[in-house]
Amino acid sequence: MKGLLFKDFLLIRRQGKTLLYLLVFYVIFFFVLARSSDKPADSGTVAGVVSTIAVILEYVLILNTLAYDENSKWNRYALSLPVGRNGIVGAKYLFVLLFSAAMGALSLLAEAVLLRGRMTGTDAAAVLGVSCLSPLVLCAVLLPVVYRFGLQKTRFVLAAVFLIPWLLSSALKNHAAAVPWEMILRFSPLAAALLFAGSYFLSCRLYAGREAE
Repeated sequence: MKGLLFKDFLLIRRQGKTLLYLLVFYVIFFFVLARSSDKPADSGTVAGVVSTIAVILEYVLILNTLAYDENSKWNRYALSLPVGRNGIVGAKYLFVLLFSAAMGALSLLAEAVLLRGRMTGTDAAAVLGVSCLSPLVLCAVLLPVVYRFGLQKTRFVLAAVFLIPWLLSSALKNHAAAVPWEMILRFSPLAAALLFAGSYFLSCRLYAGREAE
């Protein structure tokens, strides 16, 4: 399984550097923008933008590993490995988990700099929720579909998955005051973990019945 993880990290190494430079550029840009304003709300807003950008970059890189696997007919070779189908799926989920944790730590560091010492525990939890848990939830929805039908056949699902956070935020926007945010932040890690674990077992079952391509 270590080899499968190493393969995914090698796939994103070249493109990941470019996207990482892009993320650094946005961090510097928004840092300058935040320093030009003494209003904490403005700093918090631009800090939230950085987390959102990190989520998009992470999601793109994860999709790229799936696209590379499919275009290179990786599954034909992978199925000959001793790890089995469950190991192939498990390596991808572990890659998503490790990559999300790394991007969450990077976003937390970037926003701590942008907020200039004004970050509270609630702010930190919100940052991790956006930059770390959001990709886990998105991938938990997407990966079972990909393992059942393949990435090329689920291109329209990608747009639907991207719409999930937007729809949720739009639905909660008009009732923000009534939403128990503290409770949501407290239980969201458990909910995301259960969804991610359930997605893994579902992907294993779906991939077990899929023909090698």
